[in-house]
Amino acid sequence: MRPFFSLFLCVILVFELSAAEPELERQRSFTAGLFQAGRYFDCISETRRYLYMRGISAQGGFAYFINSCYYLGGQYAAVTSRIKADGLPVNDTASLMMLSSAALNRGSYIEASSYLGDVNMSVIDGSLRYPVFQRRIDSLLAGGFFEQAELEASDYLSGHADEGASELYRDLSSYKELPVYSPVAAAALSSIIPGSGQAYSGRYADALISMAGVVAAAAGGVYFSRKGERGIGITLFVFAGLFHAGNIYGAYNSAFRANSDVRREFCRRIRESHIPPFKPEDYYSKEVQYMLEGRPK
Repeated sequence: MRPFFSLFLCVILVFELSAAEPELERQRSFTAGLFQAGRYFDCISETRRYLYMRGISAQGGFAYFINSCYYLGGQYAAVTSRIKADGLPVNDTASLMMLSSAALNRGSYIEASSYLGDVNMSVIDGSLRYPVFQRRIDSLLAGGFFEQAELEASDYLSGHADEGASELYRDLSSYKELPVYSPVAAAALSSIIPGSGQAYSGRYADALISMAGVVAAAAGGVYFSRKGERGIGITLFVFAGLFHAGNIYGAYNSAFRANSDVRREFCRRIRESHIPPFKPEDYYSKEVQYMLEGRPK
């Protein structure tokens, strides 16, 4: 009787396991479909359900995956708070890169630099060295620290022979050739000839508008004064003076905007040529890859 009972239990156990396996596979496939569809927040909850069904917790690669879903969903503050909840993950380079990129997307350039500043390139996995270097340069560019970025590239090249890094260093070094517009010179030019300061900064449409406003108001003042309409003429002269003062102030600001545009375009070219956006998917563990793609573990 006892052997029969043991056999009966084994049959039931095998039946339950065989029934659970298709359900687990359905959950895996459903979770992967949510991720592929860009439904990252739904994917988070279904990933937790998948892990519960497997009897494991959201640690290691799965913790990184869940954080990456917050990142891909644009919840950069949540990424920062979740990763830092248990202390800075100094031994998790991929999470540090995600932290840095999240800070960059929040506009916190100094913070972005700080996460990767202490990473020891000589001890991390070789496949991560260049991506870490790229993220370091990206945060320095965002903050406008071009000289520091050039020094960072030089330091990297001193210990790593890399053609991509050499080209990046060469292009970074060209920041010294960027035109720099003087706000004082722009204001001085516009005080002499309305709109010339804006033209000096490369803002030709603004230059035409500034000149037209001052000249039109002054010409109107002359016209009405000659016709004997002194009140209207004086009013237009006052407006011409106000327009001219605004034109000088606008020229001063136009130089700042021109410098900002030049630096922004420089950063755009560097990123387009050398620094692709951070992709957390590139650093998924094998178990996460299996969940998303059904590949063998």
